[in-house]
Amino acid sequence: MFAMNGPRAEAAATTYCRQFDSSSPGAHPPGVSSRPTWRGPGRRQGPKLALTGALAAALVAALGSCGGDAGAPSRAPAAGPATSATGRTAPVVAAPVDPLTPTAGTRPDPAAAQPAEPTPARLRFLAVGDIMLSRRVAHAMREAGDLQLPFRALADQFAAVDFTFANLESPFSSRDGFGIGPAHNFNTPPSHIQGLVAHRFSVVTLANNHALDQGVAGLRFTLEHLDAHGIQHVGAGMDPAAAWQPAIVDRHGIRVGFLGASYASVNDSGRSRNPYVARLDQDKRLAAAMASLRPEVDYLAVAMHAGREYLEPVDDTQRRFARRAIDLGADVVLGSHPHVAQAVELYQGKPIFYSLGNFIFDHEPEPTRQGLMVRTTLRATAPAAAATERVTVEQMELAVVIIEGRSTPRAATDAESTAVLARIGVTDPILLPRRGDPR
Repeated sequence: MFAMNGPRAEAAATTYCRQFDSSSPGAHPPGVSSRPTWRGPGRRQGPKLALTGALAAALVAALGSCGGDAGAPSRAPAAGPATSATGRTAPVVAAPVDPLTPTAGTRPDPAAAQPAEPTPARLRFLAVGDIMLSRRVAHAMREAGDLQLPFRALADQFAAVDFTFANLESPFSSRDGFGIGPAHNFNTPPSHIQGLVAHRFSVVTLANNHALDQGVAGLRFTLEHLDAHGIQHVGAGMDPAAAWQPAIVDRHGIRVGFLGASYASVNDSGRSRNPYVARLDQDKRLAAAMASLRPEVDYLAVAMHAGREYLEPVDDTQRRFARRAIDLGADVVLGSHPHVAQAVELYQGKPIFYSLGNFIFDHEPEPTRQGLMVRTTLRATAPAAAATERVTVEQMELAVVIIEGRSTPRAATDAESTAVLARIGVTDPILLPRRGDPR
């Protein structure tokens, strides 16, 4: 061990810089051991630098001036050792030098500067059941002087998603009149579209037994009225090709496709035929529409209007069509028509909602005043150019609504939700991912 101060320390530091330059790998200044050290099996820690005496202090000072680029401005001289009141030089205590710790002048590790992984895109949408903006619902809106009355209690639910899908059970027409009796021929005044627009109903299905309640002219007016307000539609058109035309909603780079079909096009139990409404029994058209749409979207929903009104059991027509749609590539089937909530089935891992029940309607019996909303969150999992599946269902949840005033749905209480879900055999409102699946 030796001690240095003043000029001798500076000279030693200069000698150190010359001897231990990065251009001379393998050179080691006096007092530095190059022997590797080991900490545990298989973990080599690199050379352990053992410094003696004042050389440690000189080395610390020298590191600030070594390794600079040629022509770089010189650093300010480091402060000298402290002097005690007696005039003697106080000993210099150097901090330990860890060769793995970056010091001034160390170039940053390029890997450390990599940007954080981007947050994956997400799309959230609601699917709800039957909406009828005529009869007593229209009367309640007029009495309140509020064309958005049926939507207000759930405004926060609509605002929390990118868009909402529904079965539009009542066609629009150019007439403002509507009946409030038990008649089943619905007419929606044109101004009643305001609630759908304000609350981001981006796509509706018209494939139902009320599509032609105002005749072919009413159907044409409905299609044009929806188009004029930016609401897409499926399931009905002025010819079969138009009736089977899909709708695609694109949000945040995630594309959701919709198709719709009904057991009937007029309110006669499906006996009469016409070219205006997509029908459940048109299997070749269903298969062709699915084959064309599937490659264009990340998630595919099929709307089904079928079943027995006011009854909870699922019938064979519903089950056959829904499973066929899943077999052809649908990700979810959204059922309507029975006006009551029905069972939910996972078929090949894909959900089938046989009936979401009423959403905005004027029926009185208690089961018809209980409906379902499906909240779906899709998360992007791969770049747009990837050939693999690009999205996953991050979460799918059922929520119960209760219709009040024969017009306006609200969120159910916990007790109400538990009772309704138990009646249709649902024990957990979070349907996907299933319990035990990775989240």
